[in-house]
Amino acid sequence: MLFLKSLLKRTIVPQKDTGIVSIGSVVSIRIGSLEKKYELVGDFEASPSENKISYKSPLGAVIFGRKVRDTVTFISPNGEKNVTILSVE
Repeated sequence: MLFLKSLLKRTIVPQKDTGIVSIGSVVSIRIGSLEKKYELVGDFEASPSENKISYKSPLGAVIFGRKVRDTVTFISPNGEKNVTILSVE
């Protein structure tokens, strides 16, 4: 019960249609020539195999709060990559 109360206190309600990447957003990105689509979720919903990434993950953290056409640098296991946000739903 204490765990649930703690979780509810930290709950973030997603804001839709702001054009800014937030929890609940479906984001299309380009990394080099590769285009991918991810849903940004909380820690407990994250499932990379379903293209659901946590906003606290390395990639989620760099795109969180950004908008369409922003380009950010992501440090991957293979080195630095430029990530461009193509769309936010």
